[in-house]
Amino acid sequence: MKRIEKYLMTLQRSKLWIFSFFILNYFSFSLFGDTITVSLSFPRQKLKIQEVEWKGKQVVKLRIEWSSPKFYRHYTIEPCKPAIPYLKFYVAIPFGNEITNVQVILKDSTIIPLKYIIEPARYPRPLRITKPGEPPPFVPETVLDSTIYASNRPYPGVFVKVGHKSSIYEYERVAFFIYPIQYLPAMNTLIFYTEVQVKITHEAKKNVNLRKEPPPKDIFLYKEDYLKRLNSLKRNVVNPDDVHIPPKRINFFFNPEEIPYAIITEESFVWPWEELRVWRRKRGLYDTLVTLQWIRNTYPGTTVESIRGFIMDFHSRFNTRYFLLGGDNFVIPTQWEVYELQGEVYPTPSDYYYADYDDDWQCEVYVGRAPIQSTEEIENFCEKVLKYEKNPPKNNYSLEMLFFAFDLDNVTFGEVVKENIYTLYVPSWLNVTKVYDSQDGNHREDVIDELNAGKNLSNHIGHGNRENMGVGWFNHGWLLTIPDINALNNGDKQTVLYSISCECAHFPQEECIGEVFVENTHGGGTAFMGFTGEAWYSPGNLEDYAFEFDRRFWKRLFLNITTY
Repeated sequence: MKRIEKYLMTLQRSKLWIFSFFILNYFSFSLFGDTITVSLSFPRQKLKIQEVEWKGKQVVKLRIEWSSPKFYRHYTIEPCKPAIPYLKFYVAIPFGNEITNVQVILKDSTIIPLKYIIEPARYPRPLRITKPGEPPPFVPETVLDSTIYASNRPYPGVFVKVGHKSSIYEYERVAFFIYPIQYLPAMNTLIFYTEVQVKITHEAKKNVNLRKEPPPKDIFLYKEDYLKRLNSLKRNVVNPDDVHIPPKRINFFFNPEEIPYAIITEESFVWPWEELRVWRRKRGLYDTLVTLQWIRNTYPGTTVESIRGFIMDFHSRFNTRYFLLGGDNFVIPTQWEVYELQGEVYPTPSDYYYADYDDDWQCEVYVGRAPIQSTEEIENFCEKVLKYEKNPPKNNYSLEMLFFAFDLDNVTFGEVVKENIYTLYVPSWLNVTKVYDSQDGNHREDVIDELNAGKNLSNHIGHGNRENMGVGWFNHGWLLTIPDINALNNGDKQTVLYSISCECAHFPQEECIGEVFVENTHGGGTAFMGFTGEAWYSPGNLEDYAFEFDRRFWKRLFLNITTY
């Protein structure tokens, strides 16, 4: 204990008690900078220390049970090093400003000796169900990093980091990562900073990348889109009062040629979309339908490049924000992205290429796909959507929601992720049915029964592949197969399903779970959102990788807070 107290005194004397750093790129020497102050309080009882087993040994797992809609929980994820929880938040600064100084004032702390070492972060692994005879994906063995676990230096050793930045009209949203827990491995002791204050200084920089300039004073902007994004920004940042609409800066107008919605399809598939288009216009959503042949003749490059060029052009000229790709990959091709992880290469189809057309990891438009290959499939798709929007069942079906989540291994429990979503985001007026591994009964039969009963919204976590969706696969070997999905008979009580599992939305090659779910003529759903490739997770970590996508979707839907 004396060694720890000495460390804290040294920290204070050396002025690391106030942690500062400077961004040198485009550093401004202006004497006038604005400061944003964020004060955080972490009650000791919000830090949970759980004894778990790892490789036959006892270790401890840390968790901060402190939550807020504007803060996001994460873990340090470097494999073989201690898994330390931390928080992320966002601030808004004027476009053209730069973060020049950050101070972290550590006001109060508590020292916590540990009985066992902190569990290490594991190498990520996919939620894939391997087929008979197929080798599992290579995952390196997790071993303790002795240079860290034997060190006298605190880990992670930083109190704050500046993360990514994205531009939203006249503002830039900057991510910050705060680390209130410092681990002294050689002493196996935590220092938990329970009172932390962060002071962020930003100043105008001299050189601004002209490609990212904010709108000039005389530009005409679409009021609906502008207000929607700025209001979302205000809800997302810790300094909402700094986000405002300058009354003399922007001139709004209504463009009679505005086209909010566009369908892209093949020439022979034009006429079956007409009934859906008529309904969209009755709702005030003026649309257009363009053929792939016209796009190819009008915009240069390969087919996917010409589609992207069309989306960029129509978003810029007509404020088109919603695009429906009316066809399977054989009709409207997708872009294949290739990434490498842990020595393996993963080619992955992704329509994100169209939505994020400037490659800044922030979608400029919304892109969906109707994976159809014939006029009959278009008619079925449109009929399901029209029934869902125009004539839904008159009972309480619209208030029904289903969570079905299962164990991925012996330390990663999908139901915990769902319970966090349920507690933080799901409104009380929804009736939520839950099917979990911790419950008795046959989960496969229970999930089929609940889907057939009709649920407006559904959320799944489990292993999967293109042909199978795990519903208790790790513990029981239970699966929903393509024939199971095709046999759903929930009729007009259609489901919108969001799934965390590998490849269930892998539409380019033959049929997948998601396609069959949407194409089912007597049940299934109107929309399926899932992974076209691998969904990754790290054993024991319920905050990061694929689980973060899950939380962000429901947060956006129920709280209308956008995260990127």
